Amino acid sequence: MSVVVSNRDRLLEAAIEAIERDGEAALRVDQVAEAVGVTKPSIYHFFHDRDGLIVAAQAERYRRSITYLLADLDLDIVLECESQAEYARLIHAVVMSSTSPDGVLRRRLRAQVLGSAVSRPALQESVGEVHRQTVATLAKVLGYGQKRGWFRPEFSSSAVAAWWFGAIFGRHLVEDYSNADDANAWPAITWSTIAHLMGVSADL
Repeated sequence: MSVVVSNRDRLLEAAIEAIERDGEAALRVDQVAEAVGVTKPSIYHFFHDRDGLIVAAQAERYRRSITYLLADLDLDIVLECESQAEYARLIHAVVMSSTSPDGVLRRRLRAQVLGSAVSRPALQESVGEVHRQTVATLAKVLGYGQKRGWFRPEFSSSAVAAWWFGAIFGRHLVEDYSNADDANAWPAITWSTIAHLMGVSADL
């Protein structure tokens, strides 16, 4: 069984590498199979067809980009916070890292996958599930603060989490279609808004 899983993972990695190197349109099933050292029927066995391979590869690329996005968000550590100041510092770190200018390539990757998903219902569902899981994680973080009076109560934790997630994704739009000063202000504006909702100073 482990060999079967290994072959699928290797094919998936080869497809991801091909897409990142040459683009989705250039992906060739025979080249992916050759790179892994298997025959084309192996791809059809695991992914059914070329489009199925693309969907799986793009979904995995998207999932990884979101995982990296929240790398600084350790839910266990957040749930051990004993003061609003400590909690605010953790939230600040996540806000700044998730909207940092350094993440430009990952944001473009996500935009590419979203574009690919427009005509692929299966990829739309995979992307949607990643979104739901991410918003749910952010809502847990915010809900913890609300229960302790560290977050203003007029908006639900899930509503703020959905807005926060939108702010993270909106960074790409101002990044590519606005001047640099406006784009670079995005992290500070996002944090100032969240700090206001927490009732704390944006200057930690």
